[in-house]
Amino acid sequence: MDIETVDLCKIYPLKTALNNANIKFVAKKIHGLLGENGAGKSTLAAILSGNLKATSGKVLIDGKEKYFENPSDAIKNGIVIVKQSPLLAEEISGEQNIEISCNKKNICKSKDFIELKKTWAPLLKLKPLVKNIGGNERFYISLLQALIKKHEVLILDEPSAFLDLQEREKLYKNLRAEADKGGNIIVITHSK
Repeated sequence: MDIETVDLCKIYPLKTALNNANIKFVAKKIHGLLGENGAGKSTLAAILSGNLKATSGKVLIDGKEKYFENPSDAIKNGIVIVKQSPLLAEEISGEQNIEISCNKKNICKSKDFIELKKTWAPLLKLKPLVKNIGGNERFYISLLQALIKKHEVLILDEPSAFLDLQEREKLYKNLRAEADKGGNIIVITHSK
């Protein structure tokens, strides 16, 4: 799935977050959005994932104009996002958070999920309460929540913020494999 933005703008009363953004993200590639904090990277991701509405401009999916009413609408259209600060329920386990996000009981016991976890986060423990785990574990829970959903576009907002060098290398190796299978990967960061 290819995504293109045409003259995309997001204007707030006291600030312009995006001003005529024209970008094309094509399938089978890993795209990097690099820029300072406040440059509009996360705003663009929020628009593409249905979390925010653009003030003006267009989003084209495979050449056709498309607008998402909400994140569920974007997910139905194959776009998932892993946010820099994942929204997870603190008082329940990682496993329960995943089940809630997928609206499926025992999803973590499914063959597909077990394979995803083995590939992307083999050391992740899903039983501890979220309030008792670190930033890297929160990232992996959110990543698995996204990956288990049917998707063609994966957006990662500051994915390496909580990962060590070895975890980053494994993440990018997996992202390369995901892109090689036809995925469209968008990685947002302010660090090189």
